[in-house]
Amino acid sequence: MASKPATVRTESKVANGNGNGSSGVVPWIVAGLAILGMVGGIVVFVWGQINPKQDIGDVKKELEEQISQLDRRSRESDSELKRLIEQRLTVSTHDEYKLRKDEDTKRQDEMLRMLAQSKITKEAESKDIANINERLVGVRSELTELRNNMTGSANVGKVLDHIQQEIDELRKPVPTTK
Repeated sequence: MASKPATVRTESKVANGNGNGSSGVVPWIVAGLAILGMVGGIVVFVWGQINPKQDIGDVKKELEEQISQLDRRSRESDSELKRLIEQRLTVSTHDEYKLRKDEDTKRQDEMLRMLAQSKITKEAESKDIANINERLVGVRSELTELRNNMTGSANVGKVLDHIQQEIDELRKPVPTTK
């Protein structure tokens, strides 16, 4: 095949106006690639700022930690609730407790009424003390009398011993003289 005529090349050079024989598409490709690169860089930068992988991992760890804390708190609350349920009073137990407390209160009120009714005045108390003192004087005199009697009976015992000795002497055989 034959080579292309030179006039065609000249026209190409003249047609694009740059004189290097390249078509006008290359600068546009380079410019498009540069713009695409800049846009891609901006997108990567913005995406990294909005949603960086490290931050996602940190957020994930933080959320997992919060979930585990909530789960632990939930278990603690459940155990506390179970403990409270075990300790709760049933209605019948509460009624029984209330009935016993009412009876205790009635008993205490009755005791207070009795104490209020049996209240002793100072005059009555002084009379009672005087009677007790008179009784004590009587008891003391009786004790003194008993002590005297005991002392006398002890002398009687000695007298009885002495009499017994005399009886024993009298029972002894009398020596006969021959």
